[in-house]
Amino acid sequence: MATTKNEEELIDEARFVFKGSVQKLNASNVAEVEAVDKSKTVIVRVDEIIQAPEAFADQIGRDVTVKLRSGGGKKLKAGESAVFYTNGWIMAENLGVEEVAHRPIEAATRAMSAASADPARNLAERDVQKRLSSADVVITGKVSSIRIPEDAQTRGMLSESADGTTQHKPVSEHDPEWREAVVEVADVEKGPHAKKNIVIRFPSSEDVRWYKAPKFVPGQEGIFILHKTQEEPATGKRAMGTVTSEEAETTEAFTALHPADFQPLKKLTQVKTLMEAAPETDND
Repeated sequence: MATTKNEEELIDEARFVFKGSVQKLNASNVAEVEAVDKSKTVIVRVDEIIQAPEAFADQIGRDVTVKLRSGGGKKLKAGESAVFYTNGWIMAENLGVEEVAHRPIEAATRAMSAASADPARNLAERDVQKRLSSADVVITGKVSSIRIPEDAQTRGMLSESADGTTQHKPVSEHDPEWREAVVEVADVEKGPHAKKNIVIRFPSSEDVRWYKAPKFVPGQEGIFILHKTQEEPATGKRAMGTVTSEEAETTEAFTALHPADFQPLKKLTQVKTLMEAAPETDND
């Protein structure tokens, strides 16, 4: 039997959370959705946005197609209002989203209390807070130099064959092209770090796997939200900010892989406020 997720878990899992009113059942306003799929979709008018990626932040007053989750709880009725926890599915002439869950408005107290005039900022702040919560070290500082890791030519690129000879591994199409940023530490905001410098390994690749990760340059100043190498879960979707077990072999110490892992220095007061409110996460 599936475990019912609490509201905090739903908000964390869903990128696009909105209050909406059901316009039509078994219907879609997205041409790509075939008729056979319409038994699983409803058209919902977006009445209020709670959190959203910037690309979805202009959907207030528009009708979107919601692909319902199987066994997703109470069946919806035309005219009914609810809070929908969703993620992007199809962007075409209209927006199609996949449901994580929906809840009656009176039951979605956490979501409704988070509603503001800037849903994109809501989502961005939640991303930063989650990264702060799980971070091993948070520092302010300035990038003094960028270098190619000393082991870049060997670790993760060479293997030993059965006869004992060394062979080159083929380079993955998603090769992160690791670089190291040497950062002069100004202040430590979280975690133990007493040295004047810290080395951050980050992917320089613009591959689809890595293009959202921060790319550092000499002279760059800001807030660095750092994690020790985080491997992806054995099952399920790849979480942003994680690496495969093979990629983990080519990373050491601290990494910055999530777009929220670097913040401009002008946001320090905001980051401190979010850090104080962030629950601690066990990284072991």
